[in-house]
Amino acid sequence: MFVRTANPSIASTSPDFKKSWILIVGFVGLMGLSLAAGVGKAAALLFPVGSLYIACFFYFRMPHYYVGFTWWLWFIGPFVRRLIDFREGGLTPGDFVLTPLLVTWVSAITFFRYLPYLYDKKALPFLLCISSVVYAFIVGTIQGNPLNANTYGTLKLLGPIFFGFHLFLDSPNYPKYRKVFLSVFLWGLIVMGVYGIFQRLILPQWDQLYLLHIEKENEVSQGVNSAFGLFSTAEGRQQFAGLIFPGLLLMLCHAGKSLPFIASIFGYLNFLLSRARAGWVSWLISMAIFLPSLKPQRQVRIILLISVSIAVMIPLSLTEPFSGFITERLGSLTDLSGDNSIGVRRAAYNALFGEAIKEVIGRGVGFDLSRLTKISTFDGAILPMMFWLGWIGITFFAAGIYLLLWKVFSEKKSQNDDFASASRAIAIGLFFQVGLNLIFISTLAMVFWGFAGISLAANAYYRGILEGVESELSQ
Repeated sequence: MFVRTANPSIASTSPDFKKSWILIVGFVGLMGLSLAAGVGKAAALLFPVGSLYIACFFYFRMPHYYVGFTWWLWFIGPFVRRLIDFREGGLTPGDFVLTPLLVTWVSAITFFRYLPYLYDKKALPFLLCISSVVYAFIVGTIQGNPLNANTYGTLKLLGPIFFGFHLFLDSPNYPKYRKVFLSVFLWGLIVMGVYGIFQRLILPQWDQLYLLHIEKENEVSQGVNSAFGLFSTAEGRQQFAGLIFPGLLLMLCHAGKSLPFIASIFGYLNFLLSRARAGWVSWLISMAIFLPSLKPQRQVRIILLISVSIAVMIPLSLTEPFSGFITERLGSLTDLSGDNSIGVRRAAYNALFGEAIKEVIGRGVGFDLSRLTKISTFDGAILPMMFWLGWIGITFFAAGIYLLLWKVFSEKKSQNDDFASASRAIAIGLFFQVGLNLIFISTLAMVFWGFAGISLAANAYYRGILEGVESELSQ
């Protein structure tokens, strides 16, 4: 066991448990007072510093709380940042996901702490990917890429990998992490879902300020009548959908409880309102992988549960102001020829792919593809990674991803664990967005590496149990 975890029978009465709630309540109270008083600068400093302190406390004292706290910051961190900017009257320094990133990077302690022992081939996928990103950071520094883009880009690439590695390496604590994942995504789905409905109906001023920042002036001018993709408390609609669809699958792992059903209703409605087709595709692929892994009786039960959830959600989605935004986007799935975003991606790939395959050394993290053609760096992962890493880096990174997915999908030690099966399906389903979104940074990377890491932890945990049983039988 790599990390100590409190005994669950005494956790609720331990000094660490009590101190953790004092820290959380005190932190939330101070943040609330700062925002209510309009002291945006104080809140802008308190949010990352306070979150980092709490994360370090949890990491060393209550590791399963650290995992839950990290997920919550990815759920609501961008929303808190928007409130801070609104109270300050303008944008405050730092990336919109700086605080979640800092908290995620605490898990890097696990990597560096056990680095001398990571010769085991089981850690090879993580080592290959981390090495290639470090290489791209060095290249970006030498190439003179903007320091801000190079630094934040590297943080966003490496942080989620460290988080997934932390989960994988601490496999003896897998049961605790499984419980945390199920609980956090249940309540996260409810919180993000409720706020998402509020956002769609009201579009509060702090969200308008954020839309102006990301150059969505037309959507701000039209207000709630705009066909903007719902992003709720997340940093964007694609990231929001990337958090919602895992939650929808995990709700199927709760046996016969009413609260997960209610969370699913909010989740499916918000999922459609996000207008994120890449997320919809990931959900479909994940379901196609998840359902066959279950026993027939469970398959029937889950299909029935999904059908009831959709039946309840459909009347809501057909009422205004929701129906127009949903039906128009759903219609685009059957008529992709007139879709502007797909046309832009196709043109960019045609223009840049020939140049990208010539990048042997690469141009380093932080290189902006929009300097070459009319495409966002975030519209897919293939071109950005080829330009950033070059053939030298992409060879190691692709090998790491291949080994990771092979280990996630091929090992069946945890096949009787619904949560482990759902986690495998989520990681693989998210990967299929590779041609549509930059899935290896920020929120989407957290989902990919987080669920890949917990899947590997499940395999290692059950493998250890089987080996222990076989050892006892052989004696």
